[in-house]
Amino acid sequence: MLLPNVEFFQQNAKSINPEWNNKFDMVMIFDACHDQCRPDLAIKEIHRVLKPGGIFAMVEIDGTSNVHQDKLTFGPAACAFYSASVFHCLAVGSNSEGKEFERR
Repeated sequence: MLLPNVEFFQQNAKSINPEWNNKFDMVMIFDACHDQCRPDLAIKEIHRVLKPGGIFAMVEIDGTSNVHQDKLTFGPAACAFYSASVFHCLAVGSNSEGKEFERR
């Protein structure tokens, strides 16, 4: 079914089109915020492009960043999440310009 009032855009979340202030009714990010080298800038940009009262939907992996605790909670399947994180997420996040966090 074609929806005439729906468009999908793929953007770098830390530098969304500067002309898109208050442009969108809804922004979604799925299993990707943790891959951003600067998730704080990604969320700030998403907030900028949302219309007042807009909806932001984000889905992220259910984990604690504690391997031992996650193994107790999720069993051996937790190893798969950490393997993907080490070989994909960490590589993506640490191989990007501007990966250093600002000191506050």
